[in-house]
Amino acid sequence: MYQLRAEIAEFRCYETQLIILTTAHDYLGKKYGIGSSTVTRIIQKKEAIRGAANKFKEYGVTNRKTLKEQTFPLLEEALYVWILQQRQSNILLTVDVLKTKAELLFKMFQDRGLYKVNSFASSDGWMHRFKQRFGLRVKAVAGEKASVNVEAYLNFKTVLLKKIQEMKLSISQIFNADESALFIKLLATRSVVTCNETVASGRKQNKTRYTFMPCANVDGSLKLPLYFIGTAAKPRGINTEELPVSYVHSK
Repeated sequence: MYQLRAEIAEFRCYETQLIILTTAHDYLGKKYGIGSSTVTRIIQKKEAIRGAANKFKEYGVTNRKTLKEQTFPLLEEALYVWILQQRQSNILLTVDVLKTKAELLFKMFQDRGLYKVNSFASSDGWMHRFKQRFGLRVKAVAGEKASVNVEAYLNFKTVLLKKIQEMKLSISQIFNADESALFIKLLATRSVVTCNETVASGRKQNKTRYTFMPCANVDGSLKLPLYFIGTAAKPRGINTEELPVSYVHSK
């Protein structure tokens, strides 16, 4: 009798917990617009979801919504490591280069006994999914940062600092000048397109440009007139002596 009562009490406790759990799942489902069964699956796979979310965060992916596994995980990991190595050296990578490298890596894995029964094609669809999984984006190339000689810069920095200390210069006595250019008729390299357009059709670029060189001291208290380089020695209808710049021609 006592054992029966204990089992009944245990069953009622379990039944109460089940009702509370079901109610909680229904509440969460209504709150986030999903079914209660989906809530149950999420709770059951919470550890796997957390692990995958942490992995995606390492790649900068924050909007991942599925846990689909890659067909070629080792291949994609190797390709991603190679991309990191190339970008650390500021080497430009196009989509076609990544596709070719992926095929070479796949052949290398097959030579080592992996993916023997698989076939691989570096298609546009695979490349799109690969970029999504690893948080990769295609950006326009800008600036000349990758051309900087770091070693020469560090040496120059040491020599310049020593010279400033020897001559006891103030920041108003230290000047910097650097050439630049303005492409006055150059079109944009990116464009917003509608959903019906597959490509943004471009035009032949007009690279007409003006070259100039600004110069100023460190604290900005003295800015020299802009040094402007034009194409004509005597521009038609313009008196170069009246211009607010120091005008010279390209020769």
